[in-house]
Amino acid sequence: MTGWQQPQRRFTAVRLGLLLWLLFAPLRILATEPIAWPPDLYDPNPQPDDVLLPLPCGGAMTFRWVQAEGTAPAGVAPGLAPLFRLVGPFAHAGRHDLLVGKYEVSRLQYE
Repeated sequence: MTGWQQPQRRFTAVRLGLLLWLLFAPLRILATEPIAWPPDLYDPNPQPDDVLLPLPCGGAMTFRWVQAEGTAPAGVAPGLAPLFRLVGPFAHAGRHDLLVGKYEVSRLQYE
């Protein structure tokens, strides 16, 4: 094993650990953290299909479903077509969708 291989392996383990934390942390938060903020601070314009993610600080972030099937709509310029190749990781309404933040992140949410 050369000196270059060991940092690569350590970096891969760190990435794997971060990926696992990102996958399971929201589930832990959803199960334990109540939303203490007034709704006007995290979703001033609620819609029926909003997705709320409680935060450890007692606040929440609001997300919206965005369809991402990996195909470009008709009439898209050829230079922009690669931007539509993204396929959403979440199954929603029989499609592959993304969850995108509905609002900009506030200073309180950032902190």
